[in-house]
Amino acid sequence: MANRAFIRVDNVTLANAATIDSCVCGLKAFASNSADTVTLKLGFVDADDPSAPTTLAALDALTMTSATVAWTPGDWIDGYVYLTPDLKTSLQEVVNRGGWASGQALILLIEDNSSSADAYRQASAFDYDTASEKAGIFVAHS
Repeated sequence: MANRAFIRVDNVTLANAATIDSCVCGLKAFASNSADTVTLKLGFVDADDPSAPTTLAALDALTMTSATVAWTPGDWIDGYVYLTPDLKTSLQEVVNRGGWASGQALILLIEDNSSSADAYRQASAFDYDTASEKAGIFVAHS
């Protein structure tokens, strides 16, 4: 399985079948890095109210929506927030599920997609970062 990371968001207040106009994730760089090309695949977990995985096997078992987004983030500078491409189609798949209800959780999966050898980018965890500018998932809907 490729290298993966996840971001879980609790209590997402999106109604079933809400129209998603845009959705991006902001990741705050934990360190500067520009040496290699990073290529990622992003998508939400194709499930209603998924629990956070507690083992590598549980993380590897999570399935992305069929709508995924490719992202090749450029150079990162420590402390800056970098926005993903629009994830609205992936999120729309989740909220259109028959079992989706407002107040459930979402998981965004971030997976390596043929990055160059030893390439990486580091983002701060929300509970680690004490700065006023936080990373997160931003959704516009109607």
